Amino acid sequence: MTIKDAEKLTGLTAKSIRLYESKGLITVDRNEENDYRNYTQENINQLKRIKVYRYFDFSIEEIKELLNDTPETVADKIQQKMEEYEDESEDISSK
Repeated sequence: MTIKDAEKLTGLTAKSIRLYESKGLITVDRNEENDYRNYTQENINQLKRIKVYRYFDFSIEEIKELLNDTPETVADKIQQKMEEYEDESEDISSK
């Protein structure tokens, strides 16, 4: 798949996809003939996970850890983020 295909399937921009690759969040094979990136379904799935993690405001470094964590650990970390948002919301409401 090309980067255009990856954009369509993930809703991410080419710039974001390249950033995630440069930061080591995904590893993309290159076409030997023209050196273009060749995205696999695994890359697409990983980009979708990254998009969700960014939605929860995880940093690039935190996402690197999340991508290697067990599903249970990821769920715990997302739950912690949600609790932080609730606390922030309550603080704002009280002000």
